[in-house]
Amino acid sequence: MTIDIIAARLRGTPGAGPQAARVQFMAWLMAVPEGESAAHAAGQALSRLGPVDEESDALRTLAECLEQTQRQGDVAPARRRRARAVN
Repeated sequence: MTIDIIAARLRGTPGAGPQAARVQFMAWLMAVPEGESAAHAAGQALSRLGPVDEESDALRTLAECLEQTQRQGDVAPARRRRARAVN
């Protein structure tokens, strides 16, 4: 799922708030291809998302989640390993 699709969903859903953005962010994070850095993917997604200052709370929350992932570095592979171990 691309960030463009997620942003369109959040823009098109009246009343979408920060919780909806976090759920969409987690879906995006789990879709990052194996072996690709989540931090790098978050940076690319942020550049595609563009400025969200005038946007809804949901889009600002999505941008904050992406920025945090970009700062933290690569977390996706560890989360996938834990998810596979549980399932």
